[in-house]
Amino acid sequence: ETYFFPMAIVLLLWSVYRASLKDRWSLLDRAAIVVSLMLATYSYTIGRLLGPLLAGGLLLFITSRKRLYSVLSVWAGYALLLVPLAVYIYENPAITKRFNTLSYVDSESPVLSIATQFIARFAEDVNPVVMLIGGDGNPRHHLPGGQGSFYFGVFILAAIGIGVVAVLHRRSSWWLYVVFGLLASAVPGALTNDQFHTLRMIGYPLFLIILTVPALCWLMGIRPGPPGGVADPRGEFRWPSLRQSVLTAVLTLSVVQAGHFFWLYHRDGADRGEYFDASYKTLFEEA
Repeated sequence: ETYFFPMAIVLLLWSVYRASLKDRWSLLDRAAIVVSLMLATYSYTIGRLLGPLLAGGLLLFITSRKRLYSVLSVWAGYALLLVPLAVYIYENPAITKRFNTLSYVDSESPVLSIATQFIARFAEDVNPVVMLIGGDGNPRHHLPGGQGSFYFGVFILAAIGIGVVAVLHRRSSWWLYVVFGLLASAVPGALTNDQFHTLRMIGYPLFLIILTVPALCWLMGIRPGPPGGVADPRGEFRWPSLRQSVLTAVLTLSVVQAGHFFWLYHRDGADRGEYFDASYKTLFEEA
């Protein structure tokens, strides 16, 4: 189900991060990545696409012959664990019918038309205006009138983090993998007709949150890990007052917005009962 999927992605990123610190990945490192990829693939529907995409992104870590062997062995183990899923889909082709009803992708549509729609849908889903102001319009996924689906302050930190990665960590396989994961996590939602569907975009905010790390390190003038970049190209902490002011402002904004959302949720959240079949217990008892 959806609820475990973020944990599977976190386990995957933790496993990849630990492995990225080593030139040769141990059997335990590779097993951790394989199992977490499997959990991400099997735990929720979008994992059938996002799991292989994140596995493919391991190409970014092939910087030596040892790394090549490590990544190939991860792919082999992951492919082996996908056999039950492949067999099940082969014997139960109806499992893909839901995707066919939700997506614009079909065998009769021209490739150019599908590509054009995909680009348009991808742009809609990663549009900061929709995410920060509108949010998911489905009351089952988000509180109506509860502002966007992501805090302004955290998004500003993520945007700064992307800039820091582009300038200081562009040679770091780990941070490039995080940016790749950010883009890949929007693909499952972009393949369907629903705009900014929270459940199909559930991996996207995880990568945004991780990208706040290089921003926080840069604003505080400390060195982030793993190897591949430094906090400042000259090794000095420039503009400390300005950086600290920006950090204070975005954190304060996040706390204020969070407090406002939880107040709205406490006031109006229970009124969404009909979207969660809240009357089921009463009806069942009467039946």
